[in-house]
Amino acid sequence: MTNKEQATVDFIRAYAEDNGYSPNFAEIMEAIGEKSKAGMTRILNRLTDKGIIKRSAGVARSIRVVEFNC
Repeated sequence: MTNKEQATVDFIRAYAEDNGYSPNFAEIMEAIGEKSKAGMTRILNRLTDKGIIKRSAGVARSIRVVEFNC
């Protein structure tokens, strides 16, 4: 996992724990210092493809970290 991917996962997890709901796209971008929407989309797509996060298309604040209990 890249540094930005890890920062994204950490931020989503912490934000959801603190607020009771997931951060939006812009909040994640700001938190990890990503300047490009395309770059942020690529990061989220990679995390989704790896099964680390789940998203619901067209649903606001639907990004969540998949917890693995091994």
